Amino acid sequence: MSTSTIYRWMKVGKFPKSFPIEGYIVVWSELEIQKWIDSIIE
Repeated sequence: MSTSTIYRWMKVGKFPKSFPIEGYIVVWSELEIQKWIDSIIE
């Protein structure tokens, strides 16, 4: 999926929120991403 899709989904709550770690660098919680993956394959 594209970056714009990820950010659009984050905005509407369909994808876990990211958090900044340095400047423009953002990361996601591995646990939250795994929960998201599990929720879409059930």
